[in-house]
Amino acid sequence: MDDDILEHSMDSNESTMNNKIANLYVNGYDIPSISRELNISEFDVRSVINQL
Repeated sequence: MDDDILEHSMDSNESTMNNKIANLYVNGYDIPSISRELNISEFDVRSVINQL
């Protein structure tokens, strides 16, 4: 049961990060700016944006 809670928590955190990326992108931030703002790689930012 603990594994399910942990997995759900990780999914939730990933979803929150994806929402932050999407919000910044929609508000006119470019990929390098989003990468610096959220301290994640440009590759990860691009991966999320490509799913939008």
